[in-house]
Amino acid sequence: MRFIRLILVMTFISSAMPGCKTIDSIFNNDAYDPPPIRHLPTLENSKWIPHASELDGQAMKIIWNVSTDLRQDTLALKSKIEESIQHNLRAEGIQIKNPEDQQTVKLIEEIERARKNSTELNQGGEQKVRFYVKGSLTKSSLENKFTKPIWIPFSKKKRPGSCKYDLKSGFQVEVLSLPSLMRVKHFGMDVEDSFSIDMYDTCVPYHSIPEAQNEYQITHAKVLKKIVSCNAKSLKKYLAPQAYIEEYYSDGENHIYLISSGSAAGFKKGNKLNLLRKNSSGLLVLGKAKVIAVQPYKAYIKVKDEKLRDKIRLHDQVKVQYIDFTFGCRGNRTEH
Repeated sequence: MRFIRLILVMTFISSAMPGCKTIDSIFNNDAYDPPPIRHLPTLENSKWIPHASELDGQAMKIIWNVSTDLRQDTLALKSKIEESIQHNLRAEGIQIKNPEDQQTVKLIEEIERARKNSTELNQGGEQKVRFYVKGSLTKSSLENKFTKPIWIPFSKKKRPGSCKYDLKSGFQVEVLSLPSLMRVKHFGMDVEDSFSIDMYDTCVPYHSIPEAQNEYQITHAKVLKKIVSCNAKSLKKYLAPQAYIEEYYSDGENHIYLISSGSAAGFKKGNKLNLLRKNSSGLLVLGKAKVIAVQPYKAYIKVKDEKLRDKIRLHDQVKVQYIDFTFGCRGNRTEH
């Protein structure tokens, strides 16, 4: 009862004081009243505008397809890599079309046909997905090598040698923009790990010895984890939430911009952003901004740099700064 009285009192106060926040804005963290709207210039001599599906505030949609040209996936990695990376991307709010759905299977076939013929994909005027992400298992092998024991003079006792088992894996990812099918990013990762077991005379299959089988499982898990974590982090960095500048607000002190996506696309309050502009050579970094309020399909960002504010134009792009923690991947990882 006391709580209801408190609500009624606060409602009366807020209605009597126009300058105060409403009850809705007090209890709803997403509520935000921007300063007065101002003119937002367009970029001169630019005919490029984002596709309508890029401005609807929905989560990024991709097609994810994993294939292999290997005769044998000795380490049984393909399906596990596919499932694990998909799980990582979905956790970031990225929508992945079911690769087993008949409509998606047909679309993948059309994409591959268009790639082979060096033509664009015909999507009937509607851009349902932003990227085609293709993973390829390039290596999945298990090799062993027996090393004889060191010779010791006058020793009559038979001593074991050592059998070394090498697990080798390779995985590559291509990111193609739709509908142009231009390859915009490529990641590659090779992982090798091994374990050794004492044996006499020769190596035997690892699964015939409990100790070797246990070491294999441990080493296999390490290889899989590194392949997945390095590629997933690279993909999450590239596919980080992005949107476009739509409106400009200012009261002379605060300079706020409305962007075309919100929490549904992965934006969070406090996100640090890169402000970007498309040009003939790719994306030009203009400066930095910060998300100050988030709604389901829109968000507000703040720009402090006065020189940067003079540069911003309608449909300039913003992208969340993704911190790259792939230090352990360097040395056997390629990216371009």
